[in-house]
Amino acid sequence: MRTQFFTQPSDQLPVLDFKLDDLFDCLSLTNVLRLFAFILLEKKIVLVASSYTILFCVSEALKALLHPLVWSHVYVPVLPLGLKDCLHCPTPFIFGLHESYVRRSDMPRPSHDSVVVNLDRDSLTGGGDVFLPPVRQTMMREELFRLCKPHLASRDSVDNFDAGKYNLGALPTAAIGRVFHKHVREILASLEPCVNRFEFNGQSVSVVDNDNSSLWPADTVRFCSAMLHTQAVSTYLACSRSDEMEKVERIFM
Repeated sequence: MRTQFFTQPSDQLPVLDFKLDDLFDCLSLTNVLRLFAFILLEKKIVLVASSYTILFCVSEALKALLHPLVWSHVYVPVLPLGLKDCLHCPTPFIFGLHESYVRRSDMPRPSHDSVVVNLDRDSLTGGGDVFLPPVRQTMMREELFRLCKPHLASRDSVDNFDAGKYNLGALPTAAIGRVFHKHVREILASLEPCVNRFEFNGQSVSVVDNDNSSLWPADTVRFCSAMLHTQAVSTYLACSRSDEMEKVERIFM
């Protein structure tokens, strides 16, 4: 086994060597976006499914779609039964729990900071009243709908009138990744009014100041204020230049 390291600028998408089908097959677009909001705000996430493969692929998809942010908390895509006590970890986490373990585990109660996602049933429980800002939620849902369900998005088109000849094809993983990447960067840009940067001892320092939060649209204040204080954003801002942040990837060969 050999370990290699490489750096990748934040304006480039991470290379996805897996598809996003499992995430979008298991959850509706509405639930995908709500789960994405939970991930952005670093909630405690328990994914439940009857397939180990689905648990792994969905967990990896959620991490990848955060780019250029990085999930820096506890991450175990398939949690062994022997580590079930970790479900009560006080810090944010992403755990994948096989459905057969649920009855044998002391599951945390869904709350404002913990979410149980049943991938077999397309359901999210807990997490509080958290959603993406309304305008962004609508934009992302429309863009993803066109990509994930093109046969429905263009159903009234004369060019597609030949019924029965819809080729659904594979889910456009790269295009979906670009949608999330674009919106994450736009969200980060919207946080800039509340970030003061200056040089100290030759290093770039970023300080969060909520005094300018009045510049945000009223329906985004709650979400942006919460996101501004996440570890992912803090790590992003801690780089010498956040717009040139480089993510270190580890490849095992």
